[in-house]
Amino acid sequence: MNSKLVYQLLLVISVMYFLAVLASVFPIMMSPMLFDAGENAAVWLIFISLLFFPVACIVALVLAWYYYRKQQLALSLKVILLPWLSIVGIIIGFVLA
Repeated sequence: MNSKLVYQLLLVISVMYFLAVLASVFPIMMSPMLFDAGENAAVWLIFISLLFFPVACIVALVLAWYYYRKQQLALSLKVILLPWLSIVGIIIGFVLA
């Protein structure tokens, strides 16, 4: 991949992650109410994944741009996928709940 394409991808993904972090504020505020029906592993997975998502977005963005500046383009694209671990955790939690 060339540097210009990676730059454009990182730019678009950065905007999307910024908007996702802003949108995640409300679910995070409501996440303690998940425990109203009782505790189990699925509820904890959803709760931790919701809390991890904005942190993962910010860390992924910082690391992706850092690796882009170091010309490690492949690693930059791999690091930018870090928040998807949280999304997968949320989906698995809702499937198991």
